[in-house]
Amino acid sequence: MSDTQRKAILEAAAKDRELVGMIPPVVAAGFGVLPLRRLGDVLTVACLPRASRRALRVLRDVLGLEIVATPFEGRSLHEAIRAAYFTGDETVNFPTFRDPDFLADPRSAEALR
Repeated sequence: MSDTQRKAILEAAAKDRELVGMIPPVVAAGFGVLPLRRLGDVLTVACLPRASRRALRVLRDVLGLEIVATPFEGRSLHEAIRAAYFTGDETVNFPTFRDPDFLADPRSAEALR
């Protein structure tokens, strides 16, 4: 797939309000993910090539959906996340997790929801 095609996929996803609404802004920004497509209980997300598998498992718990992670180049993905969630002066309030193993804590999913 060409860079032009990959960029077009990200741009289309960023404009789909229903799709974007599936992932809270704090989760999209913090985990570096953008929803691309939902089929039933499976959500395909764009993510960084070295996305944390633990973070993606927590994302599954946060959303209650199976996650298929599709790697995208960092700059294009960050631009698409900004276009999808932060078009104006919006900011994100990241929850503070004091435990370095917060991804292993089942309560983290609820906080991120």
